[in-house]
Amino acid sequence: MVRKDILPIGVDVGCSVTKLVQLSRARDQAELLAYARIPIPENIRTDQHGYLDYLRKNIPQILKANPFKGKKCIFSLPAAKTFVRAMKIPRLDSKATELAVRRTVQMELPYPITEAVVRHIVAGEVYDNGKMLQEVIVIAIPLDILNAHLDVFGRMGLEVVGVGIEPVALVKCFAGLLSNSASQIAFIDMGSTSTQVTISHGANIVFSRNILHGVEKVAHTAVEGQSTFPKEHQQSPEPHPLSAQTPEIDGADSALRTPEGAGTRAKSWVNTVCGEIGQCMRYHESTFRISKIERMIFTGGQAKNEQLCQEVAHKLNIPAQIGDPLAALRPGNAPDASGEARSTPHPDLAVSVGLSLIGEEM
Repeated sequence: MVRKDILPIGVDVGCSVTKLVQLSRARDQAELLAYARIPIPENIRTDQHGYLDYLRKNIPQILKANPFKGKKCIFSLPAAKTFVRAMKIPRLDSKATELAVRRTVQMELPYPITEAVVRHIVAGEVYDNGKMLQEVIVIAIPLDILNAHLDVFGRMGLEVVGVGIEPVALVKCFAGLLSNSASQIAFIDMGSTSTQVTISHGANIVFSRNILHGVEKVAHTAVEGQSTFPKEHQQSPEPHPLSAQTPEIDGADSALRTPEGAGTRAKSWVNTVCGEIGQCMRYHESTFRISKIERMIFTGGQAKNEQLCQEVAHKLNIPAQIGDPLAALRPGNAPDASGEARSTPHPDLAVSVGLSLIGEEM
């Protein structure tokens, strides 16, 4: 009988929905053990105390109602609460690099650096004005917010083995399908309150940035009594798993548009987000002196809206597809608490799947 290793529970703490996924591994094959979602009531989403108290009461119930195993977990904070920046610093040893990162980032942080946990990822060496520099991705989290989450997870009786970040978890989730180190892939993680752009060369992260323009602002835009964009739980009718057989969203030839009569707020949102995504891609191209992005992969709760993904892909003129993090996993025996069919794409679970995989290394 093949021995299975139980991985930690990946908990993607989102602003509107918290997602939990647990995997196991037998030899080189990952298997899905359990997954679930906890929708957050709108009236407590901006109230940290109420939000965390809601998680404290509901996560244990979800764990008991589904086939999760053990108490080990790894969680990530919402993208909207995480500061992410790409920046250039001189080539230095590891200790000096850390000091240089802190000196540079303190000028951009919206809170004192003494009240933050700061980490960085070295993306690679780049030339700038004839000088060889290091390109780094800096991640900062407010210390009080991190401690509040750690306290709540502890009160739930869970053993936190690590705190992950969304860009790393996203790339880890799809690492098995990013074996070509020369490929340039952009992950567009669309949430209710923010959109995150992460670019990888193969499985190596080289760029990430949060764009604080979430679909929530236009989700309720109505034109003649109709919502412009469906809410997060409304899904496209056909699955779009990330695999060789997946029909792609062709950015160049897309015929799908925002519906006739759609609200100007929705169109403005698409234009604004695409403009900022475009800036991120131009920064990446000029920094690493390579050709444009080969493909976009849409993840996050709003990626269930195929029409929205189609519109963004067309606007940016880049081939794209909706990523399904469960497609490459053995199905196991894991019913979803929401009652969704396994054949339905689950782009919103990408971060929590990646977190569970990261936990394997801890």
